[in-house]
Amino acid sequence: MGGEVSDLVFGKSGPTVILLAGLQGVGKTTVCTKLAFYLKKLVHFSAFYLRS
Repeated sequence: MGGEVSDLVFGKSGPTVILLAGLQGVGKTTVCTKLAFYLKKLVHFSAFYLRS
């Protein structure tokens, strides 16, 4: 949030947690799915997400 850009930093062990927050209907689930596929392709990690 804001004008700064930063890289994702993955932990050496354990999961890396990415929090997506937003109002209803803004596309959080879609972004989460696209991000999971992108990261899987980029770094060959298995990705999953929990929706609440």
